[in-house]
Amino acid sequence: MRRTDDADRRFHAPARPWHAATAVIAAASICLFVAQPQAMAMVVRGGDGSGNTTTPVDDPGWANVGLCGSGTAVYLGNGWVITASHVGANSVTFGSTTYTVASGTYQRLHDPSSSSTLADLCVFQLSTIPTGLTSVTIGDSSPVLGSMVTAIGYGRNRATSATSWYVDIDTNPYTWSETPFSGYDAQAGGFKTTSTRTKRWGENAISGSETLSGSYGTTRMLKTTFDASGSANEFQGIAGDSGGALFWKNGSDWELAGIVLSVGTFSGQPGSTAVYGNVTYMADLALYRDQILAITAVPEPATLTLLATAAAAILLRRHRR
Repeated sequence: MRRTDDADRRFHAPARPWHAATAVIAAASICLFVAQPQAMAMVVRGGDGSGNTTTPVDDPGWANVGLCGSGTAVYLGNGWVITASHVGANSVTFGSTTYTVASGTYQRLHDPSSSSTLADLCVFQLSTIPTGLTSVTIGDSSPVLGSMVTAIGYGRNRATSATSWYVDIDTNPYTWSETPFSGYDAQAGGFKTTSTRTKRWGENAISGSETLSGSYGTTRMLKTTFDASGSANEFQGIAGDSGGALFWKNGSDWELAGIVLSVGTFSGQPGSTAVYGNVTYMADLALYRDQILAITAVPEPATLTLLATAAAAILLRRHRR
């Protein structure tokens, strides 16, 4: 099955004899195109799709994810936020409060090995420091293959029930239909989406890493794959909210591991759909950590704890004197 990205795709078996078609799909899947950045949302596999709209029980940083124009931004601390460059610097809403952008603070990030190669990532400072939000920890190591991660973003809601498509892979692009027709080669399953947007979280496992290039730069990516056999909370990015957060629990501590940037879809796949086998791409923030901290000077939460402990010790000594 040919896809419009650089990731491996899987296509589900059709409802009629399909052995020859499967071989064609596997061969065609190596003929791929670069995924173009687009706004992302979290589609979750289980139930009617309306769940996961409140803080997870094991909260990775729900409150730090805010609405930013047509996309999402993540609060880092010290008034700074990060999002996709293709989302840009816009006012950000956390909870019920909207914060404007501080003039002249917008900065693009670049490839870790080349300052002249821009990435699809940017940071900017808000004119007022949001109340009630704490700093996040940006991990200095990337999640390994198979690591479970949690993504949070705003975006389109999923249709309540699943959809099946019948696909002719002999056309370019592939021809998709919801009604069986003679000559179709494969059958796909997934979900349509509505035009409404909601903040939502989901879980998935890291399925690989890639470097993708497009009109918004070259970015080192982590990726996850939308799987029909995944948990009810399994997520897939969908049109609605780029700039969302990817959190990874490294040991006992949650870290901001990525920023949602783009998806990979199959050739001819209908717009605003999430199909099993699709891929979500997230910038690998461990590789951009030094840049981010150099620009924002955001202290890590662990550092803040050490400073608070030291200050308390100093006050105690003074009291004893």
